[in-house]
Amino acid sequence: MIDRGHATDQYDVLVVGAGRYQRTVIRRAVELGLRVVAVDRNPEAPGLQLATIGRVVDFSDTQAVLDDLADLEIDGVLTVQAERAVPMVAAIAGAPPWNGTCTA
Repeated sequence: MIDRGHATDQYDVLVVGAGRYQRTVIRRAVELGLRVVAVDRNPEAPGLQLATIGRVVDFSDTQAVLDDLADLEIDGVLTVQAERAVPMVAAIAGAPPWNGTCTA
């Protein structure tokens, strides 16, 4: 885990996937001052190094991601260029505590 924040902080956005296609959105969000959490199963994913918090977790396992992020408050969730991540984005946005109120 790469952590440049504190577990009690609130984060603006979760990016599901942190590979070469997601690193641009992670970098830009950080440049804009957003606090970014990124997850990817590959510990070498470049976006993990750019995010405020980068966590190595297989995002094809919904419960594993939810469990791993349980200590964080996240306002929104997104992915880019990762079709296999779309079901995870929908699952996270619909899960407690967001229950469909999370920006996806």
